[in-house]
Amino acid sequence: YEISNYAREGLSCRHNEGYWTGVDYLGFGLGASSFMDGVRFRNTDVLADYLECSHDGTRRVAERSVLTAEERQEEFFFLGLRRMAGVRRADYRRFFGEDWEARYGDAIRRLCAEGLLSLEADVLKLTQKGVHVSNLVFAELLA
Repeated sequence: YEISNYAREGLSCRHNEGYWTGVDYLGFGLGASSFMDGVRFRNTDVLADYLECSHDGTRRVAERSVLTAEERQEEFFFLGLRRMAGVRRADYRRFFGEDWEARYGDAIRRLCAEGLLSLEADVLKLTQKGVHVSNLVFAELLA
């Protein structure tokens, strides 16, 4: 179901699927990571600080980054193409209010011509060849 994970039909990891499809998630615990409304943050990994915040109801954030629209678009491809189901053009339009053609069209056509991606029925996927060099494909889409 994912380029580095396997599962029996219908038994893929919902936890991982959430990461690959960009859903919000909230991490609880020392050093736990979260992603909410385009903001990625991580709880403190200092035990004393974490215990203090558990008593006063606050959250000690060790790192926080607000993703730009460009970073979210890149993650759409980088994370979504890790899934064997690929990414759907309609989802890109729904998330970003535009078609991927203007920004990614040239790279997508080139990668399809090289046999690393396939685009069928507006679903973009890594080919078997593309799976083996997925980091190269991702780098081409991020450049």
